[in-house]
Amino acid sequence: MPGQNTRVNNLMRNGSFSRYGAEWTTLNTVDYSRQYCRVLNGQTSQVISAGAETTYLLKFWSQVLFKGRGELLIQADQPSVGARLDLNDFHLWTRRQISFTTPPATTNITVSVIGTEGEVCVDELNLILDTSTVPTPELVLNGDFSANSTHWDTTGSPGGSRAHFDGNTFEASLNGRARQTIAVTGGNTYELSFRTQVLFGGHGFFRFELAPSGVFPEIRVDASDWTSHTREFVMPAGTTALTVLMIGIDGAVFFDDVSLKRKP
Repeated sequence: MPGQNTRVNNLMRNGSFSRYGAEWTTLNTVDYSRQYCRVLNGQTSQVISAGAETTYLLKFWSQVLFKGRGELLIQADQPSVGARLDLNDFHLWTRRQISFTTPPATTNITVSVIGTEGEVCVDELNLILDTSTVPTPELVLNGDFSANSTHWDTTGSPGGSRAHFDGNTFEASLNGRARQTIAVTGGNTYELSFRTQVLFGGHGFFRFELAPSGVFPEIRVDASDWTSHTREFVMPAGTTALTVLMIGIDGAVFFDDVSLKRKP
């Protein structure tokens, strides 16, 4: 078992297991009697207060014995957002690390160690803010439309309008539209970018709606050549979500490469 102490800026409580299973939530068979954690067939976890759009670095020691199989998970309190590290292959005490950037609106993260076979052992878990990594994750899902309409909502497009996804672009006309709502954090600065092409003398708009209330100025698009658009926004205090809305009024309005990232 490693013989070094966890650091004073460690965000985890009892990451060295010097107080055995204190501060940890245990499910099924987990042993702390050796002042490290042996997950035999179960799970141990801990919830830690965390900031939104912040990168954390978890360093720890692991050991896998007797054909052990398991994993370490870091899970945000936003659905389906997390990182994992497999703990399957036999090894004696080895230094490991994993980094994770939290999504907007995060308030907590959960660190879990799961074992389903053999012995999956961890010790000296040290969670710190990773100041060496600037978090700039892409916040728009399927912004290149490679998955067609996945994550985009065309509700509100009137009958007879065109709202078409071809696997490369979104085409809108006659008030056809598509929208996506993105979690954001009030007070942070974001950069939006997208590209458009407008044919047959038409025009369209890229609009913004804030939750719980508010808007940003809309962007009119009417250039016949592919044109890049970039805007920078500071989210008002208390803002929790931004909805981006693409609308084609007439002609044929093509949208592509929609992106939203937090600026450092």
